[in-house]
Amino acid sequence: MTLPFAHDPAFPHRDALLDPAFVAARLVPSFDWAARVTRSERVRATYRMGGSLRMLYRFEAGGAEYNVAAHAFRPGRSARAFEKAVAAADTSHAEAPGVVHDPGLDAVFWLFPNDRRVATLRTIEAARAFLSPRLLRPWVQSRLVAWAPENSATFQCLDAAGAVIAYAKVGARARSEYERYMALTDALAQTSADLRVPRPIAFSPVHDTMLVESVAGRLLTYEPHDMRAMGIALGHLHGLPLAGLPRFDRSGCSARREAVDLITRSIPSLASAVEGLAAELSAREEGTGQPGCLHGDVHPKNALVSGSRVTLIDVEDMAIGPRAADLGSLLARLLDARTSEECSPAAARAGAAALLDGYSTVSAVPEAGALRWHTAASVLVERAQRTVTRIYERGLRHLDAQLAEATRLLVGHEPA
Repeated sequence: MTLPFAHDPAFPHRDALLDPAFVAARLVPSFDWAARVTRSERVRATYRMGGSLRMLYRFEAGGAEYNVAAHAFRPGRSARAFEKAVAAADTSHAEAPGVVHDPGLDAVFWLFPNDRRVATLRTIEAARAFLSPRLLRPWVQSRLVAWAPENSATFQCLDAAGAVIAYAKVGARARSEYERYMALTDALAQTSADLRVPRPIAFSPVHDTMLVESVAGRLLTYEPHDMRAMGIALGHLHGLPLAGLPRFDRSGCSARREAVDLITRSIPSLASAVEGLAAELSAREEGTGQPGCLHGDVHPKNALVSGSRVTLIDVEDMAIGPRAADLGSLLARLLDARTSEECSPAAARAGAAALLDGYSTVSAVPEAGALRWHTAASVLVERAQRTVTRIYERGLRHLDAQLAEATRLLVGHEPA
């Protein structure tokens, strides 16, 4: 598709870097495997107009998989960044450099496990040797399952038979997430809450690596059965007596202004719709409502379903805030799903009703006005902003309709 973004003089090669096949061709002089690529995909993009542009690509060649991160720099600034990257790179593999500079694109590329900021990705084998004794069976191999360049990576810990026995997360925030899991485990032991979270196993400060148990289950769907189970899980989570969490402020006035500025500068044609939704949110701003222990990042990849129960994972964004915020975040995803025709309006409404029905069996459901406000706020500061910053092409096609529906919902012309 032709992207609707305005020209960005800070990153004149933005659109070229979005094409993984083009990038693979640019990497051929540096990596032998790049000439034999049979499959390429852009796994992740992180973009702020005029501020930053990062990509993650996955390439398949000769039966092997190669993960490459890219960071684009303002014209003329990539050479210095490359010098610094080379000094920190892994040079143990003679067959390929760990870091590559493309001056024609003003971009630097890092071949995994090299990372611009997370040096401990290269020590996963040392972490394995150090932490393996804490597991019931030896951790003999690591499989990368997620990499957020310059932030973190998650690995499956495999035993001799190839079974997953735990998950390892590496990065600067691994310690705080491990401490959250510990606090959650303690809080659950003190209450009768019927909530599942992975059990924290160990943390190595030397390797910035934490281990949590492997939990059985499949990813959450928007089907009523799953949404009801999710509502029950969130109801239990919101009532936990967890101290020391930060205040939830993602939907605050400054966050909304930032979202409006970012979206309108990136896609000027959306200015009227974005500013209109923001104005309605400000005119109807809700109070805090009943506070609760929020997950902070409620989406299908952060919940595993087994039978009639949900296990919540990835708790690094937990916060104290209005309970309607978590619910509104998931309701915004359902609104997005029906706007993008991922599911029918009837299916989305059935999922929303099941979510709130499940929640009501554990805790009082927030008022309808609060749910509408937080759903619309989540459309702006989460769904719309993330569609732009992550360059979700499917979402971009429906972004104007999504903003319009959120506005109608807020002013009472559309049911939640």
